[in-house]
Amino acid sequence: MGAVGALGSGSCHFDYGQKQRLTSRLVLRHAYEQPDLHRLGSELDRVGCRFLGGHFGYRKYAALFAANRVVAFLRHPRDQLLSHFAHLRREGGFKGDLVTFLRTRHGAGCQTRAFSGFHLEAFGLVGVTERYADSLRVLEADFGLQMEQLTRNVSPRAAEGCGYEVPEELRGRFEDAIAEDMPTWQRANELLDGRLATLAAGKAWVHGAISVANTKTVSGFAWFGSHDAPVELELIVNNEVRACTHASQDRPPLRAWNVPRNAFVGFDFRSAGLFAPGDRIEVNVAGSGQVLGRTAIGEPVH
Repeated sequence: MGAVGALGSGSCHFDYGQKQRLTSRLVLRHAYEQPDLHRLGSELDRVGCRFLGGHFGYRKYAALFAANRVVAFLRHPRDQLLSHFAHLRREGGFKGDLVTFLRTRHGAGCQTRAFSGFHLEAFGLVGVTERYADSLRVLEADFGLQMEQLTRNVSPRAAEGCGYEVPEELRGRFEDAIAEDMPTWQRANELLDGRLATLAAGKAWVHGAISVANTKTVSGFAWFGSHDAPVELELIVNNEVRACTHASQDRPPLRAWNVPRNAFVGFDFRSAGLFAPGDRIEVNVAGSGQVLGRTAIGEPVH
């Protein structure tokens, strides 16, 4: 595993589920057998843990790890679903067919559910498996972590070039399942593109997003990944700069994510005046031009 090679086996612990052999003993004891996440956090600190990895949603350990120190990887939903299905049948004891699998918590929409209730923009890095080298470039630049590009944990069938096939009669249902995770995977690609462009320009990356955009206000959150100063933002309405502000307002719900600046990272353009339905909205980082979000008044904010 790349993290073990970079940090050492003694610094890495894992949670792949209660019945998986790769799950660390400390995790088994304090996350499954006698659940006590406070104790788990204390024990991980005591043994010098620098990395907790595995297959789990962020919410499970959100109280222990700041969102901006979390690294996650998304895979194209088609490949992820088929690979996970094959893995569970091969090593997880799953006996059902593909249709049954798609209905389980491991099936359709599982990558999106892993981030349920959280913005992708808030995490330290959301990489893309198909762009592993690009993702590692950002990881090294922003975290100072040099990881070898490994190709382990490849299914025997994939290694032989056989790939996976979906029966023709199930293709419609399978495409519907893929669609549940596609927006999340596409957003991860957009964020990776933005981070690479910012890195190439020598600018500081800002974690942030628009949370609300209605006729009264445009608001959200933003913070620098590299330092503690409040982010200066520009509001562009219908291609014209209308207002500027700093992301320094209190956002109590984000405090549970352990975000920087003790969650004083909010912005609100309420004072910029009223907005009309259909107005095209863009929020940019002043000085770098990084786009935090684009939307239109009256459209859902993603």
